[in-house]
Amino acid sequence: DNNANYPNSYGRTDVEGCSFWGRGVLHTRGTCNFGKFNFHVGARAAAQNRPSLYPDLDFCSDPGLICSDEERTMDIRWVVGMFEWIDRVQDYYDSALDWNYMRELYKYVDGGMSDDSFIDKVNLILARGCHLYPCSSYFAVESDRFLYSNEKRTNFRNILKLLFELPLSEAPPNTPAASGGGSSFVQPSEPVVNRPPTKPPTVRPTTVQVQTPSPVKSVTTNAPTILPVTAEPTTPRAPTGSPIELSDITQWNDGETHVINSKETSFLDESIVVTRGTTFLLEPGGYVEAPLNTNWPAVRLSIGSMFAGTGGAINGSYADPSFLEGEYEDGGDGLHINNGQSSDVTGSKGSFFDGVVIVGGDAPIGVGGNALYVNGFGSEAKIYGGSFVGGKGAKDNGYSILVQNSAKVHVYSGSFDGEIKVDRSAEIIFYGCFKRDRLQVSGTFPDETYLDVSIRTSYGGEITLMAVSEQECDTAPSTSPTNFPTVSPRPTPKYNHGDRNTLSFAEMSLSLASMLLFGLFWI
Repeated sequence: DNNANYPNSYGRTDVEGCSFWGRGVLHTRGTCNFGKFNFHVGARAAAQNRPSLYPDLDFCSDPGLICSDEERTMDIRWVVGMFEWIDRVQDYYDSALDWNYMRELYKYVDGGMSDDSFIDKVNLILARGCHLYPCSSYFAVESDRFLYSNEKRTNFRNILKLLFELPLSEAPPNTPAASGGGSSFVQPSEPVVNRPPTKPPTVRPTTVQVQTPSPVKSVTTNAPTILPVTAEPTTPRAPTGSPIELSDITQWNDGETHVINSKETSFLDESIVVTRGTTFLLEPGGYVEAPLNTNWPAVRLSIGSMFAGTGGAINGSYADPSFLEGEYEDGGDGLHINNGQSSDVTGSKGSFFDGVVIVGGDAPIGVGGNALYVNGFGSEAKIYGGSFVGGKGAKDNGYSILVQNSAKVHVYSGSFDGEIKVDRSAEIIFYGCFKRDRLQVSGTFPDETYLDVSIRTSYGGEITLMAVSEQECDTAPSTSPTNFPTVSPRPTPKYNHGDRNTLSFAEMSLSLASMLLFGLFWI
């Protein structure tokens, strides 16, 4: 909803001191940036008889045109991002230190693109407005939320190899970072020989037999029956960088349907990215297990993709303490269902049926990973059955479901081990006979599966309890066929509970790396 107010990272919905929220691939924001963009390529340029790409669009009076112009929005999002990149990064010059972006870019390329400190400095320019930390208080943001240098280095190098097929020199260990100190991350070259075997996926079956509702039977597949993944332990392995190295990711973006239903078709030590209208079917006998010590999810959907799980297991990354490098102590998420764009038509969808198991990664000294994360308006999950298990952690456990940013989750049955969180104008709907007592929601689904789970909401998150005509309920209206919802008041929000916004950082990192490549050609 373009007319609704959405909170920023601090929960504010007013526009005091910032004017507009971020839009476009670099989340361009602020009156100055929008004013420059409108002056050069919008209605202001046309009004002054100068060439203009969008003479009919006044981005000062309505910055939402970047997303709401249906015919041109996909182009405008990239144009505004490239404009900000050229204005703030490509033209960057620090006269006090004689540091010039274009000159340093040539040095980086001539040196074999192996000096990761250049990536760190460009990261700082974009996030804070300077190339050395600390920067002006005008860009005073939490460093941990934006700087994530290890992830951005890996993303950038993956893009160079994957998209541009450029030869890269290996970065030497402990390459100096932008802060002036040495990097704390050293990629292990080989696993320790006498290291205990990797913790196998923890597939926890539902405690109550779940029966698939009748509308679902038509999609059940006849998959081969094999031993579960836990029957054969994995061999020792070293962790990847975070999010992951190129060799540890498989991308499906062909718009086709991909099926995993056997050991031969399954993925171990690998994450899967499903994008651009592609469909992923997980059937009995199949599994996906993420690499160790990465905050990248085992499976990530974006840009209008679909997931259907009728069996099998998805396991988030296990945070092995013996391989930690300072910041990878938290377990990884199991499955992400994202929008990936700024239109509801690009939201991804997921359907879950009896037999599928989604597990967040455990973290012996950190926070457990979330099992299912649904994010962005237009993104939606329908749960007819299955098990959702938040990762167990020493500091805190992960959520069985985390739904954010106007996404929706419909729950018709299933088993949930771990709290649920509904955040930032998102909604979760339970169908059946339920009652709510503060943080607890309990009751039965139409298939008589019992539910008793703790649910937290914040920043406009909604919980809806929906009675259905085929059930007689004492806790909600059930006169056939009213389906009248009962909505309880929201509890006090719980803060800092494993709610790590790493995926948005990873997406921002990819945008940053892509825009950096544009700098090679916009000279």
